Amino acid sequence: MKLVDVVKTSYAQAGASGELGDLPLIVIAHDPKVGLEKIRDDQEEIAWTQWQIDLTHLSSNSKLIVVQGVGHEIQTDKPQIVVNAIKDLVKPVTQ
Repeated sequence: MKLVDVVKTSYAQAGASGELGDLPLIVIAHDPKVGLEKIRDDQEEIAWTQWQIDLTHLSSNSKLIVVQGVGHEIQTDKPQIVVNAIKDLVKPVTQ
């Protein structure tokens, strides 16, 4: 199965979850110039970028963070970005 097919399935599952209202949502995406798994394909990157943007439309309280210079392993390569995103999400309910 091609990566793009796996991504389409994942995207369909996320889309089936329905609207999230104003539930906080942060989508963290890899740098499209780097690609997934160090393999870069222009068509897949264009589709992937659009899917990430579409995910942000699930909530009226969302933002997209594109991590420059990083591929698929954002949590490994730039863990502080993930930590900061989690802190941003929980801050309103912990104050």
